[in-house]
Amino acid sequence: KASPSCGPSGSHFHFLLPGKIIGIESMDESTHRRTQARLKPLRMGSLKKKESRLKPIQSSPATALEINQLEAGMSILRTLSQVLIVEDSSMIRRSIMMKLKSVWNRFASIPTLPDLIEFDTVEQLLGETENLNTILPRSDLVITVDQNLDSQGGILRGEDLIKALIQGEFKGIIVSISGDDDTANIHRSLGADIILGKPLPKNEVILHKLEEACAIKNGLDFLPQQASSTDMLL
Repeated sequence: KASPSCGPSGSHFHFLLPGKIIGIESMDESTHRRTQARLKPLRMGSLKKKESRLKPIQSSPATALEINQLEAGMSILRTLSQVLIVEDSSMIRRSIMMKLKSVWNRFASIPTLPDLIEFDTVEQLLGETENLNTILPRSDLVITVDQNLDSQGGILRGEDLIKALIQGEFKGIIVSISGDDDTANIHRSLGADIILGKPLPKNEVILHKLEEACAIKNGLDFLPQQASSTDMLL
C-alpha cells in the first residue's frame, strides 16, 4: 500500500498502484467540461429532421358537402322557438336555462333566443299541453327530460314521457338530462335524440349535438364533428 500524500488543497490521496498526481481539477470544473462535451452543436440535417417531426398536424378543410350540411343544421336551429324543461329541481332548471342561453348566444346571426318554459313534473307538462296533442307535430320544440321527478309530487317518470312522445311521433328534439348512466341508457333505447349528463357538458358539445339531432330529424346526413359550427364560431 502506498503511503499517503497530501494534495495542494489539503486532501489526502491513497494509491493502490504506483503513480503520481498529474493534475487536480475541482468538481465544478469537471462537471462543466463534461456538460460542454454533451452540448455539441447539432448538425443542420438532424435539426431539420426534428423540426419535421414537430410540425403540427393540419386538419383537412371542410368539403362543400360538409359546409352545406353545417349551414342546413344552423338554419334548422334558428327555427327552434321553444325549449320545454321538465325537471323537479329549481336549481338544476336554472342551470339548464343558463347553459342553453349561453349556447344560443354563440350564434351572432340568431336575433332571438327560444322561449324557455319550466315544468316541475311530467303531469304539469301534460296538463298544460292537453296530453301532448298540441306539441307532437311541432318540429320547432326541444324537450329536456329528467328521470326522477318525485320531489315535486310527480308519479310519472322521464321515461314515461319519452315513451309517449315517441309513440306519438313527436317531430321535435328530445334531450335526456339525467345523472346516471343506467338512466341514460334507458332514455337512449327509448328514442331520446340527445343524451346529456349532469353536470352538463361544454357549450361546444351541446351545440354539436343539437346540430346533429336537427339534421337527422330533417333527413340530412350526419354532421361531421370537424365541420361543426363551433370551429367556425370560435
